Amino acid sequence: MRVRLALLPIAAAAVLLAGCATTGTPAAVTTTTTPATNGVEALAPADIITKAKATLAAAKSFHVKGGATDNGTKADIDLTFQGKNFAGTISTSGITLNVEVLGPDLYLKAPDAFWQAILASQPAAASALSSFQGKWVKVSSTTAGLSDFTGIGPDDFLQTNGDLTKGAIKTVNNTPTIPVVNADKSVIYVAVQGQPYPIQVSDAAGTSTLDFSQFNTAPDITAPAAADVFDAKKLLGG
Repeated sequence: MRVRLALLPIAAAAVLLAGCATTGTPAAVTTTTTPATNGVEALAPADIITKAKATLAAAKSFHVKGGATDNGTKADIDLTFQGKNFAGTISTSGITLNVEVLGPDLYLKAPDAFWQAILASQPAAASALSSFQGKWVKVSSTTAGLSDFTGIGPDDFLQTNGDLTKGAIKTVNNTPTIPVVNADKSVIYVAVQGQPYPIQVSDAAGTSTLDFSQFNTAPDITAPAAADVFDAKKLLGG
């Protein structure tokens, strides 16, 4: 498994920004013999992932940070989730997109190169580029060419492939976990103490990882200040 992350929005960002090249550094993984567990390690590998998905989806909030790759497209992400809303950054090839999804609204703060690519297909709106500079641009979550950014959800972080196996309990990011190993040797580490949250997802090479934290304690997501927003809903449709 590539370390997958709602891969349409990441791929879309990378294509619009002419590719990317980022890597992640995996967290230290060491063997542990911690005895007290929540029992998830006794489940079949697929059932462990089902538990982890359900637990993550039920969390009031969580934070995910690291490198993600899909079909050669790489990106660094730093995102906070609160229900169906999320906010944070997606960085590709040294260029960073600031993203917020709040209900039906999508806010993006992006460099000119990104907006030039978006507006290239909408010549009538190209003159608005100067209005976007330095602003959060507010559009509908269904706006053509941008709606993929709203498609990220908990299940996308824990995609599996092929036959699953599980390893011995290991400590990852100071948390005892059970590793669930995909056919391509990528690993999803699930907590075996407390709630069975995913703690880390790592590819086989260790060059792309996603770390999960701040379960139910991540900061609330709020809209950018009105003075910092350019409302482009009418301009770009959606």
